[in-house]
Amino acid sequence: MLERVGKRRAAIIAIVVGLLYIVSVLSSSDDHQWYPYSSSTDNDALYRAQIASVRPTDKLPHSKTLGVADSIYVVSLARRTDRQELMRSIARALDLQFTFIDATDFRSARVAKIMERVKWQRPRIDEYDARPEDWPTPDANSSDHLIYHAFPFAWSQDLIENYADPLQNPIGISGADYWTLDPPDTAWEAEHPLPPKDDNKIMTTVVLNHQYKRVPLTLPMISCWDSHARIWRQMIEKGESVAIVLEDDVDMEFDIEAQLRTMWPALPPDWDIVMLGHCWSEEYRSAPLPGSSKLRLMHHTLCTHAYAVSRRGAMQLIRHLRSPDIAYSRPIDHAMKDLAQMHRVKTLSVYPQVVIQTKDGKSDIVGNRNNDWKEQLVDSTLERIRLLSNGTEGYLKEIVT
Repeated sequence: MLERVGKRRAAIIAIVVGLLYIVSVLSSSDDHQWYPYSSSTDNDALYRAQIASVRPTDKLPHSKTLGVADSIYVVSLARRTDRQELMRSIARALDLQFTFIDATDFRSARVAKIMERVKWQRPRIDEYDARPEDWPTPDANSSDHLIYHAFPFAWSQDLIENYADPLQNPIGISGADYWTLDPPDTAWEAEHPLPPKDDNKIMTTVVLNHQYKRVPLTLPMISCWDSHARIWRQMIEKGESVAIVLEDDVDMEFDIEAQLRTMWPALPPDWDIVMLGHCWSEEYRSAPLPGSSKLRLMHHTLCTHAYAVSRRGAMQLIRHLRSPDIAYSRPIDHAMKDLAQMHRVKTLSVYPQVVIQTKDGKSDIVGNRNNDWKEQLVDSTLERIRLLSNGTEGYLKEIVT
């Protein structure tokens, strides 16, 4: 019994002696000083500055057009000054330069005229929504002729002639461009007179798109299509190589410039569109491109609130979408998605997206929206703006609640 107590006492003494030795060493040697993890020295600050600039992209100068585009266009109805103010706050926060483009108003005479031209071009809607190459060629005297060929689809001759090299010839005026000329081409209109005004509804889509089959074509759909098409033509006329197009209800990652600069070298040389933001998408189904974990070949994206378009891509979009049989036939995001899935334009997507729609308030195109499918950002620019404007007290209140 006494022997066990003695051993236990010896063990305790040994532990105490060891601890005293360690404390004495630490307190007597400058080489073993203990620094708390949160301490900061001039050397630490220098180290952080060095490690923050070890990649080539860290040394690139800041660009007011995000380092990859010639211009950033924001399409916005002139009357939506509330949205324009929100976009200006983003531009200020990120030191960006936005070029605001007045969106086409769906209540304008221009849009009403386009609607009548669409009805004139499409005497009735094809029942099958098949690809043009899949359509049969029945005997002209058979009843099948009425079923399949009451509206035969065709791409415009302008597109066919310039498809191999869309940059070879100027974009010019062709096809459905004549529907929107201001002033109008009186000679062309005399050769293509409109029938009496038709108040009947017309359905969207002509080819490929099953999602919008038998959905009524609306004036807001046409106005949105026209707004984006005018931006494509403007960037071509200005000789720009790349433009970024934003709608006026977006939020974006605070480090979007750094992210885009990292992605852009991985783009294939013949890219047409990069969807910076999208909705109802399944982009996880496509593998990332070599050199970028966030860039993928587009699988299925809708919404046009944020995308980059190359000069080649803008010319491809214009030439395809002014083909009279498809012009203004559906929402513009469906048209762009359809062309990508038909492998007629090379579209890539950013996943996860770096720009999202805020979905705050009523949409000018679709009306009230369901916020349940609102995407999320890692570091929202608008969130930073709100926190700064609220101050520390607002910030603490926000994170507590």
